[in-house]
Amino acid sequence: MGKEASYAGRRDPRFVTIRRGGTLEDMQHRLLASWVADCAEYVVEFFCSQHPGDERPRFAIEQAQAWDRGEISMTQARQAAYAAHDAAKEASCAAREAAHTPCLVPAGSVVVFSSRVFHRSGPNTTNQMRRSYLAQYSAEPIMKKDGSGVWAQAVPVVVNGQRVAPVYAKAG
Repeated sequence: MGKEASYAGRRDPRFVTIRRGGTLEDMQHRLLASWVADCAEYVVEFFCSQHPGDERPRFAIEQAQAWDRGEISMTQARQAAYAAHDAAKEASCAAREAAHTPCLVPAGSVVVFSSRVFHRSGPNTTNQMRRSYLAQYSAEPIMKKDGSGVWAQAVPVVVNGQRVAPVYAKAG
């Protein structure tokens, strides 16, 4: 690809396999990589339209998919991912700027966005509790302590590594 990928820091053990000192089983690792590649496909065109000569993000998606199929090593896929991160850091385009645009709303407002969007909120400057609804990925179903069913409103979409039709839990 022409540019050497770089990485400064420590990898989060939640995204590293058990055999390498992390917490993920191999099947979970592949499922996570596949999910990340799927999510990246939704936004890669924003980058590529502004940087048509830089194929690092698209190549990283292809490499993640190739690793998921067992065609390349994790090292190869990881290097492509680092290169894609470097491309994003180097970019100066409308898509990057939009990603850093705050959404300021009055207290009590509701903001809805895709979980694929990097986000955060500022500090709660009141003495009132801040409520939120959170949809998130879990490698395994989140079960009640007694094992009698899914916890709260958890809705599994993957069981034993396979996507399943949603089965909505009853509150309680």
